[in-house]
Amino acid sequence: MNQLLSVADVARVFAISHWTVRKWVREGTLHPVRLGRRVLFEEEELRRFIGEARASVTPQQANHESGQL
Repeated sequence: MNQLLSVADVARVFAISHWTVRKWVREGTLHPVRLGRRVLFEEEELRRFIGEARASVTPQQANHESGQL
């Protein structure tokens, strides 16, 4: 069985606020597992989310962020 992470855990991993995590859930960007009132996330879902974020970065953005022009 995969480990499930809480909203607070995800916020800590990404160094963001728990409000941002909840916003992503509301927008449908991040897909939780709901157990009763708990909102939890599978590690595989976080990998998918990160992979999509990487894919959305254009080469021009990547060069700018790395200091290359």
